[in-house]
Amino acid sequence: MSLFLKTAIQAAKAAGKIHKKHYGKALNVRFKSKNKLNLVTEVDTLCEKTVLKILKMRFPSHNFWGEESGKDSGTSIYTWLVDPLDGTTNYAHAYPFFCCSIALVKTSNPTLKKGGRGDLAVVGARHALPLPNPSSNIDRSEPIVGVIYDALRDECFTAEKGHGAFLNDQRLQVSKVNNLNESLVCTGFAYGVHETHYNLDNFKQFVLKAQGVRRDGSAAMNLSYVAAGRFDGFWERGIQAWDMAAGVLMVQEAGGKVTDISGKPFDLFAENALATNGKIHGHIFKILKNGKDEKRWTHKHR
Repeated sequence: MSLFLKTAIQAAKAAGKIHKKHYGKALNVRFKSKNKLNLVTEVDTLCEKTVLKILKMRFPSHNFWGEESGKDSGTSIYTWLVDPLDGTTNYAHAYPFFCCSIALVKTSNPTLKKGGRGDLAVVGARHALPLPNPSSNIDRSEPIVGVIYDALRDECFTAEKGHGAFLNDQRLQVSKVNNLNESLVCTGFAYGVHETHYNLDNFKQFVLKAQGVRRDGSAAMNLSYVAAGRFDGFWERGIQAWDMAAGVLMVQEAGGKVTDISGKPFDLFAENALATNGKIHGHIFKILKNGKDEKRWTHKHR
């Protein structure tokens, strides 16, 4: 186990202690914008500060990008992406499905010029609109370490590029289900769903064609469950790099397949992902590609 992974586990478990300490208690809930679906609590902020303190102490020359605090201005080839509490709405309602997600991303081009797609500081922590087309800078970024920690169940999902994915000490492998009608799949809805209604038709199509569909409010947990074979597939638009970097690596290291929803190679900063066991990938993609929601999305964002 690398020092990168050991430190990420330490940081994620420190956040998990905070999750457990405040879980089920009264919280100061705020909103990141006028959108009442986008919550933040004092636990999010406290956990992020705790995680970043641990990471910065061990790797002071790296870049750091937290969901709540944004990205610093460093130019290292290494950037830590931190979602201190993925599933904040669940947490605020004492619904037991949330986690801390930490990923280390390596890029072959650390010089991210201001004003372009590579300017992560411009992207910020609260952008609501889709990002522009990917640049070559971002395309060469990839997660190399990922940790997702579910404190309530004491489940620590980990992955290192080229070294597999694990749940605690047990190696993970995606499921072997090859029929959609025998598959359990999951998804989520972007914060703008009240205005766009995006993914509602997709959800309906999969309810009618899969064995089951779940929507439980944490993209990071959903991806780790695909890696563990608990889910057979996952798709979502409107998710950020910190939501999915660790989970995507886990799916890949567990033998699964990840692309973007349009069928293109996965782009960590394109705000969407399609992750499966590989066997039902084409089945899910076909439904998404031919559905009303994807046609609507393409028309609005071409």
